[in-house]
Amino acid sequence: MEKKVLICVFSIFLLLSCSKDSRNIVLNKIHPMRLILSSNRKNLYNIKDESKRKDREFYRAVVRYKFDLDKVKELLENGADPNYCYGECGWVDSNPLMVLCQGTFFCYTFKRAYGEIPPILPDIDLINTLVKYGADINKYPYIWSLQYYYTNDDIKKLDKEKDAEQIKSFFIDIDRILEAFLKAGASPNKRGHSYPFSYDSPDNMSEEELNSYFDKGTTPINEAIKKGMMWESQVDLLLKYGAKLDSNSLKAAQESGDKDMLLKIKNLL
Repeated sequence: MEKKVLICVFSIFLLLSCSKDSRNIVLNKIHPMRLILSSNRKNLYNIKDESKRKDREFYRAVVRYKFDLDKVKELLENGADPNYCYGECGWVDSNPLMVLCQGTFFCYTFKRAYGEIPPILPDIDLINTLVKYGADINKYPYIWSLQYYYTNDDIKKLDKEKDAEQIKSFFIDIDRILEAFLKAGASPNKRGHSYPFSYDSPDNMSEEELNSYFDKGTTPINEAIKKGMMWESQVDLLLKYGAKLDSNSLKAAQESGDKDMLLKIKNLL
């Protein structure tokens, strides 16, 4: 009986440990329940499989790269797979570059913590390091996910006057991280789909299942267009690196409800 109770409690914890936001996106955020129950699960030494233990150590290094990028490099030097880490939320948390897409290290956060912004922030260095060690920059729709993760909802939470510097840094960061992926060779046209990121999707989707959804999804630039002129810099960056407008681009501009974006896309088509 005690075992059944423990199994139920642990199952509830697993469900709670991967939260998702209003857009139904998987997010690896600290949940209050996780703080209480996760110490045993996160302890590397409680993972009996040595290979999984090493993959979890790599995941933790990637998640905390902002504090110790050298640890990531050390693990890669010692054979860590740049395309895999043993995360906590299924396939989304099992790929280092996708983990990075979820948690861009914003400039204003760095400045607040350290008092200055370095010429090359740790997240860009991490992208280049992972690619240098063999990470497949087109394994997943990273560019698409950056358009889908960050939306106008993120801005609406902020006060335009009080949080003006934060809003400015937000867009600087989004452009910075997008261009870093594009410079590293990520395709600006690789399609993505919301279902694999949703509540309803299983965590252990196969590559074949994931790609079947991605292939019938939307393009990064159309996701950017939908967000209106506030995100014009993203649209321009995507076009600069070879993004292609298609028959759905005009529809995306209409969905934005932004007359200036609609005019921009009409002039480009």
